[in-house]
Amino acid sequence: MSAPLLDLIAAARRAGLVVMRKPDGQLIIRGPRKHEQLVRALLDRKPDVLAVLAVYCGEVQRLDWRREPVLGDPQPCALCRRSTLLVEPYDGRPCHKTCAEAAIRWGTAPAARSDGGRAA
Repeated sequence: MSAPLLDLIAAARRAGLVVMRKPDGQLIIRGPRKHEQLVRALLDRKPDVLAVLAVYCGEVQRLDWRREPVLGDPQPCALCRRSTLLVEPYDGRPCHKTCAEAAIRWGTAPAARSDGGRAA
C-alpha cells in the first residue's frame, strides 16, 4: 500500500520539489534525483496529487471538502493528533482541513497540544 497522500505532499514540500500541471493534464515534478522514490510515489497517486495541486502551488488557499463524510465520534487527527470529526478524502483518515492545508502548503501540520486538544 502506498503512503498517505498528505504525508507524501508534505514530504515533497519539505524536499523542495516543484510540482506542476501542464495544460494537457500532465503532472510534472522536478527536483534532485535523490528524491526519485518520493517522485515515483507521487506519480503513483497522480489523480489525488492533481486534486490538491492548486493549494500546493498557492493558486487557492483552501481545500474543498464540502462533500466529504463526517465522523460520528471524534477521533485523533492523523496529522496533529487533536480531536476531529472530519475525514480527509484521499485516504479516509480523520484529519482537520486546516491541518491538511498546512501540510500541503508548508510541509507540516500544527503541533499536537500536550493537553490532548482540550483548552485550559
